[in-house]
Amino acid sequence: MKLSHTPLLLTPGPLNIPLRVRQSMAGELGSRTPEFTRVYSQICQRIQSWVGHEDFVVQVIPGSATEVIERMIRNFSRPEEPVLIFENGIYGRRLVQIAQKWFHTVRVISGDPFKALSIDSLPSSLDLSQFRWAMIVHCETSSGILNSIKSLCQKLNSERIEILVDAVSSFPFCEIPWDFLSCAVSTSGKWLWGPPGLGLGFIHSRLWERPAPPDCPTSWDLRAQRDHIQ
Repeated sequence: MKLSHTPLLLTPGPLNIPLRVRQSMAGELGSRTPEFTRVYSQICQRIQSWVGHEDFVVQVIPGSATEVIERMIRNFSRPEEPVLIFENGIYGRRLVQIAQKWFHTVRVISGDPFKALSIDSLPSSLDLSQFRWAMIVHCETSSGILNSIKSLCQKLNSERIEILVDAVSSFPFCEIPWDFLSCAVSTSGKWLWGPPGLGLGFIHSRLWERPAPPDCPTSWDLRAQRDHIQ
């Protein structure tokens, strides 16, 4: 039996890149050319059509989904804003690690790795008014559990809490409750079957209205990237 030169990836991700995508990547495209801007804009418009919510701006951001999450909170939150995190697996715990390096106050609600998080995961005694942000993984890749986030996000949104969702393993094939979210993160190397290393940021228009932090590194400034492309 002759083995293929292209290994079959049976991992949680990245997945195999289709041949037509690899062939398209063979060409050169300068990042400061009109053609690059045209292609970038077309990609964002295509992804926006899958979101189906006009209040969200799509940005393609070089780097892993973890890096995109860090950029999101660095651009749109403040360290003094308390955050509530739900976790039931490895990537939920990664949200905790990220948050603890930025936010001063972090409250964690941990769940069974093989049981979906839902609105029932909220302790009845928890005072939600003390939180400004919440973060949750939609599909926990480490266990394959799809968390039931719609009712949970609706409740958090009603308390005027900004919500960040890790949608790496759910976008675009799972229902995402965009009406209640502030931002979400995904990546090119999962369901989209694209080359790994391109993060996707979905940012609600109200977040853009928040003033930019003065100490945000230039290379992480999502507003500057948006303005440059436009």
